[in-house]
Amino acid sequence: MPTRLLVIDDDETDRMAIRRYLTRPDLDYEIEEAAMGGEALEILSRENFACVFVDYRLPDMDGIALLRELYDVDTDSMPCPFVMLTGQGSEGVMSDALRWGASDYIIKDNISADTLRIALAKAREVFDLKRTRLQMEEKLRHAQKMDAVGQLTSGIAHDFNNLLTVILGNTRLLERRLAPEKEDIDREDLARKVKAIDSAARRGAELVRHLMVFTRQRELIQNVTDLNAAIEETSKLLKRTLGEMVDVRFTGARGLWPVFVDTSQFDNAVINIAVNARDAMPKGGKFVIETSNIAVDGEYASSHGEIAPGDYVLVSLSDSGTGMPEGVRQRIFEPFYTTKAAGEGTGLGLSMVYGFIQQSGGYVHVQSEEGHGTTFRIFLPRYIAEVQEAAPSLKAKEVAGGTETILVVENDRHDRAAAREILQGMGYRTLEAASGDAALKALSEEKGAIDLVFTDIVMPGKVNGIDLAKAVYNDYPGVKVLFASGYARDAMPENRRVDDRVLIGKPYNKDTLAAKVRQILDERERYHVG
Repeated sequence: MPTRLLVIDDDETDRMAIRRYLTRPDLDYEIEEAAMGGEALEILSRENFACVFVDYRLPDMDGIALLRELYDVDTDSMPCPFVMLTGQGSEGVMSDALRWGASDYIIKDNISADTLRIALAKAREVFDLKRTRLQMEEKLRHAQKMDAVGQLTSGIAHDFNNLLTVILGNTRLLERRLAPEKEDIDREDLARKVKAIDSAARRGAELVRHLMVFTRQRELIQNVTDLNAAIEETSKLLKRTLGEMVDVRFTGARGLWPVFVDTSQFDNAVINIAVNARDAMPKGGKFVIETSNIAVDGEYASSHGEIAPGDYVLVSLSDSGTGMPEGVRQRIFEPFYTTKAAGEGTGLGLSMVYGFIQQSGGYVHVQSEEGHGTTFRIFLPRYIAEVQEAAPSLKAKEVAGGTETILVVENDRHDRAAAREILQGMGYRTLEAASGDAALKALSEEKGAIDLVFTDIVMPGKVNGIDLAKAVYNDYPGVKVLFASGYARDAMPENRRVDDRVLIGKPYNKDTLAAKVRQILDERERYHVG
């Protein structure tokens, strides 16, 4: 059976050349042609091909646009292997082609029988490997779902068995107390038994309600909400719930945008996080809640996966507790996962927080390190009434870039890459370091070429961001420092406080970072730490 190929090119001479190179007695190819992108899409909608060669320049659309029409972003897949043909030899074209699903590319000046056959073989091999990977990932996801179902079933059985034990035990006691031969009836005792049954039944109903929200089987009761007002009320309850040893603080941003949420579920989410924070501070500490408006741009969204660009209300909840090791942090939203002793927690609290935020169209990010506390950042979409004209997004005005050299110091590789991409896009030369020690080495090697150190405050290793800044101020008088932190300002340890003028909060967007960097570089003085 012949191998079917499709050649998409508006230049008939190029199409004929490809056909000629691939037409040999030892090759069994059936070649179909298309001169326009629209024509090719129509053919691809009804026919299958072993490989498609597509020219970058077409009369009705370029080759990248055609790839984007066919590329499935969710599965990173194409209907068949594609090879991009380009006469430009541009690295940008080649990079875009591979990004949008092409398996290989050929510069037209290099087209020959050998290059076509090699590209065809490579494209099919890459396509098959990717398809195999997708199949394996699907099997893994299925296995993980089954494991989650098993955990969920086991956890539900445990909790309901506990509740049923209370109900059945008390009903049997009631039967004995109400037996005909019993003449004396202790009404207070009966009332306690009825109250215990009622309480267990209510807890069972609450568990079912939370599970229905978690599995998205129950619709949220959403209303337009001022989160500042909601948190103000909840914080009063938290001060009583968390006890005198925990200092609860709330700072609400002025002009906070409204959101569309189920207020009771939001309150439950805040309380769940707060109770976990209290347990992480057995000797007391701080629990800080802050709100702000934030415009999430493409750079931040692309580095954090689940969140889409747009306007959000950000709620940051920080504690000064023991923090979590990486293995625990990665699992905290799993149903029935808990680090508490048996009988002290169901492991459902944070998974329900996650489910509620997801169902509300939001996103939650957790930052935590052992010994340095934990910060939950909840992003909820800004609500704009349909009858109202949308207000402009929260964006800084256009800021000029520069050509200075900036050293980006960040242990998280995704945050580090995002910062470098933003700064390079503004024209700056950038270097990177994954730790304070590596940053000091880079400063020594560059011998005065670095103009600004952009560093996270909390980092693993002997040299944190504060220590690094002190070394910069002492040994490199021409270098300025800008700090980044995902912790709420009031939740930072006292010995890690920095001047707000040289601090930018995470997450930051492109415009905010660009403005802050330019401001620091243009300042004559440097702000010292400690």
